[in-house]
Amino acid sequence: MYVPMWEDTVFDREDDGKPDMVRPMAMMGEWDVTERLAIVYNDARKEFELEEAYGLEPMLVHRDGDTSLLLSYSMYDYSYLDLYELSGKEPVCSDTVSGYIANTVEWDPEKEPDLWVSGLLTDPSSFRVQGIQDLLSTLSASREFMIRGGAFIPIEDYWTYEDVADVVLFVKVPELELPLVDGASHQKTGEMTTLHERQSLKFLYTDGETYVDFLTEDSLVVRAEVTFEEELGQAVNGRSIQEIFDGMMFAG
Repeated sequence: MYVPMWEDTVFDREDDGKPDMVRPMAMMGEWDVTERLAIVYNDARKEFELEEAYGLEPMLVHRDGDTSLLLSYSMYDYSYLDLYELSGKEPVCSDTVSGYIANTVEWDPEKEPDLWVSGLLTDPSSFRVQGIQDLLSTLSASREFMIRGGAFIPIEDYWTYEDVADVVLFVKVPELELPLVDGASHQKTGEMTTLHERQSLKFLYTDGETYVDFLTEDSLVVRAEVTFEEELGQAVNGRSIQEIFDGMMFAG
């Protein structure tokens, strides 16, 4: 449930009939952005650094004896979810994931351009987080999570790219050898395929750190395994991604 800022919210952490209280407080800086979050939990108060955050939305997550304060906010054009565990004598920031709770309400932004629908966490055992991924392009993707034991637990091993039907990469080099991926299991098959210059690739999945899975124009799923090189930045097969691909789009 949503928790209002600067107000006491009473709940029963251990389901034993004894009340507990939490009060989140956004501490503003000189530029009218939140620099710290103070949490009063029963008799304890603790402050947490947020740098320059805005759009703070706190929620109380209570399930099977686990209680946490979930904070959704934005910072430097990115969104974040922080989890503050309320199980000991004082609140503890126990986990963070980059992204926001995906909307489950559908609306037409062209008909209602001024309407923004925030994602509502209705089931901590299964919800989607949508966030920005920066491998081979800056794009939005979503992934299913659960909250348990004061942590975000991924239910899926990968992020699924969203709204990328018109985003296409093209191979720039004469030949590019990539591993094949089984579309059902999302695992490499052990086989390789060779792509040729001007072949197109559509974004499918990523782990956000080491690979991007693409759909080829021949309906094959291939994996570009990304490394970070000191002189090249992002690289595939030991070569700069700018040397290999056309059509990449990065924010900033």
